[in-house]
Amino acid sequence: MKKSLISALLLVTMLVVTLTLCSFSGDVSCTSADEDMMYTLTAAAGTDYSVAESTVGDYNFFRVRVNPNTAVNIPLNLAIAGQTEQEEWSFDESSNEPVTSALSVTDLTASFDGSGNTTDGATINIPASVEGTVYSFAFNFIISADVGAGLGERCTDTYRMVIEVEDSIDENRNLVYVINGYAENEAGDNILSADAGETITLAYSGPKNYEFSEWELRSEIPGFAFPEGSSETITFTMPDSDVVIEAQRNKLYDLIPVVDITDLTIPVLNATPDFDVTIPAGAHYHLARPQELVDYGYGDYVDTNHNGVWWSKQNAESDMETTGTFNDVTESYKFELLLIPNSGYSFTSDTSIIVNGEPALVSEKNINNQGALRIVSIDFSVDPAKIGFVSINDLTIPAYGATPDFDVTIPAGAHYHLARPQELVDYGYGDYVDTNHNGVWWFRQHAESDMKTTDTFNDATESYKFDFLLISNSGYSFADNVVVTINGKSSLIGDYPYIDSEGSLYVISKDFSVTAPASDSKYTITSGGEITWTKGGTDGLLITSDAPFNRFVGVKVDDTLIDAANYTASEGGTKVVLKSSYLETLSVGNHKIEILSRAGDSANAKQISAETNFTVAQQETITPVNPEKNPTQPSKDTETPQTGDSSNMSLWIALAFFSMLGVAATIFGKKHLSTKRGK
Repeated sequence: MKKSLISALLLVTMLVVTLTLCSFSGDVSCTSADEDMMYTLTAAAGTDYSVAESTVGDYNFFRVRVNPNTAVNIPLNLAIAGQTEQEEWSFDESSNEPVTSALSVTDLTASFDGSGNTTDGATINIPASVEGTVYSFAFNFIISADVGAGLGERCTDTYRMVIEVEDSIDENRNLVYVINGYAENEAGDNILSADAGETITLAYSGPKNYEFSEWELRSEIPGFAFPEGSSETITFTMPDSDVVIEAQRNKLYDLIPVVDITDLTIPVLNATPDFDVTIPAGAHYHLARPQELVDYGYGDYVDTNHNGVWWSKQNAESDMETTGTFNDVTESYKFELLLIPNSGYSFTSDTSIIVNGEPALVSEKNINNQGALRIVSIDFSVDPAKIGFVSINDLTIPAYGATPDFDVTIPAGAHYHLARPQELVDYGYGDYVDTNHNGVWWFRQHAESDMKTTDTFNDATESYKFDFLLISNSGYSFADNVVVTINGKSSLIGDYPYIDSEGSLYVISKDFSVTAPASDSKYTITSGGEITWTKGGTDGLLITSDAPFNRFVGVKVDDTLIDAANYTASEGGTKVVLKSSYLETLSVGNHKIEILSRAGDSANAKQISAETNFTVAQQETITPVNPEKNPTQPSKDTETPQTGDSSNMSLWIALAFFSMLGVAATIFGKKHLSTKRGK
């Protein structure tokens, strides 16, 4: 009876092992799931365009051919086999080849009926072309969908949308798709398709920070001999097949898209020029140093340059010293900067310049032959009585769950100040003193009510405004055309500023709105919950929440905030991997983990968490069976690698092997006993 029970237990163990092995080896992949995702794009009857779909190597294509001089709207209604869930659509506009403003994409949505067909979708809008003009477009069309019943797996397909506007539609032409370049026919026209036998010229069109390497044929075409060579321009004869060709390239350096200069003090009467501006931490450029001024061709101006900055008097045509003052009301003043790119980076003509948050403060920029960027400001003037520029700084933009910010600042030395309580009364705002703090109000537009310091931005349907009252100092007044910025941006100003009859300046901000997180109370753990980690493992424990990674704050284990050295965090929602070295310090048993994230993008938004439990298990010791007779059996000193999901394949195999040995021993034992009893 005891041996029968042991045999049953061993058989159950074998079954569990087998099921476990199967459960970890049969994950549905996007590769297999794609076979059931049948995308189709069909032209409506009587339309002046044609549609075809093709696959060339690793590339999927929607091909649309349109006759010229007819405005066309092409609906992208996709039928997807077995698909009933909402899909995500996006267009990679950066992939336009060539870039053109003639093409537009609208109605970027997708909804599905019970059969998997779209009820609406994107629309490609092509205007009537100019007589004799031929357009060719190519861009990426990205589709992402949940696949497999209850699997929750996301698969993403990328289709290249190729749209040709031709005098006649020829369905027999083959695709010529060039990556990092373009194709021309013998007439010199840019083309995306050609007939077999045509002579095709390929030309490299990569950005200047890349160096051409070679052409590579990305489609397999039997019998087609693609020309070899490293020239940026090559010619070949078109085969009777679709062709995908890529220009391989090597990056020479990275481009700098934006230059941001902050903390520049705008000239005021009798003030000294500001040579101490700031560039962001981690910027890939810096203000020119003295020797760099010489090296980059500005050696004649070293003496009046300080920290890469010059100030000059335009009328007097002279540079200013650090001890100079803005004391001439008839003079125009300018500042100039010289910026040097760090190694491996470069400015371009498209690099945008922002000073104190305002591109309008820049009048000129140029890049010399050595790559240095020179920036010149607008003209500044000073007036002994008129205030032409007002700046409110350090305003915290509303975020969901945050409280309103009443602690703004104005520049040191400004000839104006935020209204004090008695001034509110004196200037006609006595009825609103109670809700004003430091000269500032916050207001709910829809509710038509002022906010208190303890209120929160908790209504995603509401519009919020920030308004304030400024009083000019004695001897000064606000100019009629006064420029007002908030956090250095005039775009944050609404319909005002308004100067009343008594000279105060009343400013109202633009409308602000807030977006509620996916959950007001918690984010959700999307993977890794209720998992077991076995001591001795070398892999960490991966747990993922649906919180955006830019809102990630930290990790708590058992209600204690742990050091960042104990985990890694990355994008994909928010992925947290607890390191094995940290897991080893935890006691055997259940533990709670919380991934902390902000409810909104603002730094002062409230923190919410996604939480789950995990288990730390003790590593089991496996004793070898007859190690001398079984040389393949691992020794007792051999460690079995551990993984974060505690699925120790070697351990399971060993258990299965021992289980089979047990069953065999039991059967043999029964046979031996039966023989002794004469049966």
